[in-house]
Amino acid sequence: MDLREMMEQYAIEQIVSQGQRACLEQLEAIIAEYDRKREQGEIPRQEDYLFHKTLYEGANNRLLLKLFQSIEDLENLWSVQVIDAVDAPVFGRDTEPLHRQILEAMKIGDVKSAKRFMRKHFEILRADLDRLDEKLFK
Repeated sequence: MDLREMMEQYAIEQIVSQGQRACLEQLEAIIAEYDRKREQGEIPRQEDYLFHKTLYEGANNRLLLKLFQSIEDLENLWSVQVIDAVDAPVFGRDTEPLHRQILEAMKIGDVKSAKRFMRKHFEILRADLDRLDEKLFK
C-alpha cells in the first residue's frame, strides 16, 4: 500500500502538470458509473480499479503502470481469497467519496489537495486492513 500511495501521488502530479484533460474526462466517466452503481447498492469494484489504473495511464509512465498491474494482480487474488472468504464487504467502501474529491482537486489544478485526499484514501484502507487482520488472527 505504501508503494501504491507514493506512485498514485506521483501520477496525480504528472497528470495535472501535463494538463491531461482527456485523462480527467475519463476519470469523470468512471466516477459517474461508480456513483450509479453505488446508488443501486452495488459494489463498484471494477470502477475502483479503473479509477486507479487511469491515474497510472494518465501519468504516461510505463514503469508505474507495470508496477501497478503487478500489485493489482496480487490484490485481486487477495480480495478473492481473503475479503470475499471472510465476508468483509465493507473493505474500502469509505474510500468511495474520495475518488470524486481527488478528481475535483485535480480538475482545478490543486495537486496538494488531491494528494491529501489520496493519503486519506490509503489511511482508510490501512485501517480496514487492520480490522480485517484482527478478525482473521485474533
